Amino acid sequence: MLRFWEAAGEGHSAKDRVASDSLTYSMEVLGHPNSTAFFVTLPPPVKKTEAHFVLMVFDAPGLSCGTVRHLRYFVLEHYGQENGTPKTQLGEWIAKENGGLKFEDHGAGTSPEKEAFMARVQQIIEASGSQP
Repeated sequence: MLRFWEAAGEGHSAKDRVASDSLTYSMEVLGHPNSTAFFVTLPPPVKKTEAHFVLMVFDAPGLSCGTVRHLRYFVLEHYGQENGTPKTQLGEWIAKENGGLKFEDHGAGTSPEKEAFMARVQQIIEASGSQP
């Protein structure tokens, strides 16, 4: 993970890069025992659309066999504060057939706390029927 983070920063100015040592991450089980999630806490967001968290949800047995049957990438973005309450937007980056990505908006208001974010993502996955 840290190698990918460093590679993503290549080509950006030093002031725009975030050092990998400022990230924390963990492996989580999300609902179903086969559904593994890689949870990343990013540095506190400052600008609009910077993310609080990233959650990559995948099918662990499929991945261990070399077949990705289930992969979803969620972010909880920062949109400032309103009356002292954090404003957030939950989104998902989805692969398109042409190799590009599209952003799907899952709505505002998820609390920028790990438990609330993971619970909301689990609801989205279960409602879509894409859980292994």
